[in-house]
Formats: sequence, structure tokens, C-alpha cells
Amino acid sequence: MIPLLVNTIIRAEQVAEAMESKCFGATTRPTRIRDLKFGLTDWLTVALSLAALAALSYHYALTHTAANISLNHPTLTYTPNSVLGVVYRA
Repeated sequence: MIPLLVNTIIRAEQVAEAMESKCFGATTRPTRIRDLKFGLTDWLTVALSLAALAALSYHYALTHTAANISLNHPTLTYTPNSVLGVVYRA
């Protein structure tokens, strides 16, 4: 019987501390939880983020194509229209 009484008192203290930490009873009227909705600002943020991602992807694609890559050899140069991708210079 004693452990049951001790556990009940411990649990009551825990519930009281939890209620106090959540400011239960601090206001005269209860607070309400606000439903979050996806509004105009959220849609604009998504649209701007996607536009920035598309612009960065396009810029990366333009600057990192195979035509912009050259071999590090003094007589070999890569051009997209050459046979086997190598043009020999004299």
C-alpha cells in the first residue's frame, strides 16, 4: 500500500510541474491552437526558390559542358565536331 501511495504522490507532482511549465491557468480564457495554412507568401517563396534553382542549374549547364573542357596536352584540343574528339595541331 505504501508504494502505491508514494507513486501517486510522485505522479501528482509531475503532472503539477507539467501544468505549470505550460502556463496552465495563467490566463482567464483558454488559448487556441492556430491552424497553419499554406498562404500566398509560402507559394511565392516556393516559386522564387524553384526559379533560383532553375537559374543556377542553367548557368551550371552552360559553364560545364563538354565543349568547354580542354585536354591538358600541348598538341591535343577537344572540339565537339572533331573525329574521335581529338584534333591534332602542328
